[in-house]
Amino acid sequence: MSGRHRFLSRSHWRSVATDLLWRRLSPSWTLPTDLRIDITCEAEWIIYNDIFVDREYETAFAAMESFLKSHNGNALVLDLGANVGFFTAATIDYMRRRELDAMALEIYAFEASSHLAERFRERTLPIAKPPVIHLKQGLVGRREGSAGFSEGDFHIGNRVHGTENQVVYIDVEKSIPADLPIALLKCDIEGSEEEFLETYPALLQRSHAVLMELHDERCNTDRCRQLVQEAGFAPSTMIKRMKTMSVELFTRS
Repeated sequence: MSGRHRFLSRSHWRSVATDLLWRRLSPSWTLPTDLRIDITCEAEWIIYNDIFVDREYETAFAAMESFLKSHNGNALVLDLGANVGFFTAATIDYMRRRELDAMALEIYAFEASSHLAERFRERTLPIAKPPVIHLKQGLVGRREGSAGFSEGDFHIGNRVHGTENQVVYIDVEKSIPADLPIALLKCDIEGSEEEFLETYPALLQRSHAVLMELHDERCNTDRCRQLVQEAGFAPSTMIKRMKTMSVELFTRS
């Protein structure tokens, strides 16, 4: 009876109706750089508007561009919390708009959800070549072990929580080339940012710019800022501030 009640609940039918609506609408847009962006749910609509309409990350990409133009050699972009690939797609879009050498860059993307990682593969990997994109599926924060990972239909809120759905941590440092600098490190891991910063000080030292989403109620955000600044970065530039989270850009002082 309890299973039948859950199946017939109002929230269940609301979710079904919303999913059918998005499938019927199937909004998509082809950018001037020939990148096609398909949207399948409300969460992706929000991300699309943040990244491709409001262009929230343009100053971060400009910092990446500055490094690429001043650096003689290849560099990396790290996309930690890659979700369905919109940030990686926006990186490629920016490089095409600015006519940057795509051969000089490799993108390493990390996503905890196997479901979202599959969406990333379907949408993002075919649009590159170059730049080369590497996708790693697993949690970011610690170097080893596993943790419970909470997932939902509104997937931009997926995070480490509880004990169910155990997902293994990836050692980010061992997963990327050891000899290349990081032009831009983007970190959107829903509250695990403090753990990541404490675990990977050497990655910060290799990075030219750090774009980070900070969650006031899930970690010590003042400590996060302190750790980044101790690695030689100037105080952050505020990209977006909401009630309990912020998006901030750190560049070298």
